[in-house]
Amino acid sequence: METAPWLFVEVGGSSIQTAQRDPAGRFWFTPGLVRDPGRPIALACPGLIRDGRVLYATNLGWPDEAEPGRELGVGGIGLVVNDAEAAAVGESVLRAGDAPTLDLLYVTLGTGVGSARVCDGAASYLDLAHRHVGGTNYCAGCRSVGCLNSLLESRRLPLDGRGSGLRCPGPGRRPRRPRPRRGGAAGAGRRHRAPLPGDRRAPRPPRAEPDSAHARPRRGEVRRLRRAGLPGAPALGVGHAMMRGPRRCVSGGRGRVPVPAV
Repeated sequence: METAPWLFVEVGGSSIQTAQRDPAGRFWFTPGLVRDPGRPIALACPGLIRDGRVLYATNLGWPDEAEPGRELGVGGIGLVVNDAEAAAVGESVLRAGDAPTLDLLYVTLGTGVGSARVCDGAASYLDLAHRHVGGTNYCAGCRSVGCLNSLLESRRLPLDGRGSGLRCPGPGRRPRRPRPRRGGAAGAGRRHRAPLPGDRRAPRPPRAEPDSAHARPRRGEVRRLRRAGLPGAPALGVGHAMMRGPRRCVSGGRGRVPVPAV
């Protein structure tokens, strides 16, 4: 009697995915847990595996001794192995070449630290994650201080190098360029600095000279134009206000008034 094809389920600290295989030998992945009561399940999950039960998988939120079928709400689990041990077997077969398997030591970094080795075609779990290496970090898995997992678990690692003094810009991003300081050498200010390679914005042009046609009226020039009775003098009224500062202009008028030579 032909059995139904297996469902290969991997349970991690942040996601669950299911791999399936068709009769032609092709595999495909499906995010989440595929529920099919008529198909047996091969489960890979972190923790110690004893007689089909999972021990100390605290990063999954499971109790110290958990029944995976009850925690996942499925039945028909026919095989339960450690996730690092299952991944080590896969790497050993894929990288063996002409040989059946390749002897190797496998270490994975995810929500926690996983480790396994393959020797003479047999895989065994290595508990390197809870070896004492020093430090004061607490590990919820082994409930001790200073193990390897307490230093390398995902919540301990910095994001984008923050906190470690490293700059990791990531793909498609340039490292941040330090801004020039004010009051330095000539041309070192932010307003009139020379363009740097890769700049998308052109530097701001310098202000117009007082004798040009686009210069702003200086202090007292608007009043002097009004007293002289020139036709281009703006009239102060509602909506017109003088701006404070070394250079004053009419904020509500249209355009700039050229300053004639007096």
